[in-house]
Amino acid sequence: METMVKKVLAYMEEHLLEEMKVSEIASHVYVSQFHLQRIFKALTGISLSSYIRNRRLSLAGLDVMQDDVSLLEIALKYQYDSLEGFSKAFYRFHGVNPSYARKEKVALKTYHPLKIQIRFQGGVSMDYRIIKMQTMQLLCVKKAFSNQIIEEEHNQEIPDFWTEKFGDGTVKHLQEKSQGKGLYGLCNAVDLESDSFYYGIGVPYQGEEVKGFDLWEINHPLYAVFTCKTVDDMGPTWKGIMEEFLPNSDYQMADATDFEFYPEDEDYFCEIWVPIQ
Repeated sequence: METMVKKVLAYMEEHLLEEMKVSEIASHVYVSQFHLQRIFKALTGISLSSYIRNRRLSLAGLDVMQDDVSLLEIALKYQYDSLEGFSKAFYRFHGVNPSYARKEKVALKTYHPLKIQIRFQGGVSMDYRIIKMQTMQLLCVKKAFSNQIIEEEHNQEIPDFWTEKFGDGTVKHLQEKSQGKGLYGLCNAVDLESDSFYYGIGVPYQGEEVKGFDLWEINHPLYAVFTCKTVDDMGPTWKGIMEEFLPNSDYQMADATDFEFYPEDEDYFCEIWVPIQ
């Protein structure tokens, strides 16, 4: 992961003055857009789009202080379609608009390129277990979500999906069809070109298709399982998986379904199941 993110950072620096699509960056390191965005944010604490924007605006600040280039030329250079859009972004980043900064020669912010170093640290406790799985089929309701929601701080689209399906009786209907215990939150493996992913709410089920629902098969053989005591543990647990468990173990995250398991009668909130190889 360290090597991958370093390659991503180098690629973005090389193409800062060009239009950059997440799909192109992901293809450069041979992963899906979904996994790239999730891993990059987990390891750096910032989204891909925010990082690119901050780097461009930092460099644009240097250009703004030079009087021999028009502000519109600078806007176009850093991939803004208009001077107005550039000025708004410049103000949000630097706290002043570009024309004022140029006129008054004010001090502007700098945002240096990230340097990634994975440190092998002791003293971090992550309770997990390794599970060998048999193929499992679930009956579920699913919805496509944009990869972009991974980058949005406090995005509520997936929690809202749960709320909607509890509210309209869909989850109750699923539970009536269930042939096991608990509920599953399913996240599919994403191909390299896709700019969206499917998330599903499901229950264990073997049988014919049910109108209005989908069948989702989990067929990856090996998972690392992490327990979250409360809902607030989910974010830190994913961060720990990316920053501590995967870099410091012999495992890599596999291109397969990852999921949350929500038990019925346990003293913890959920388990996060991560496909590994």
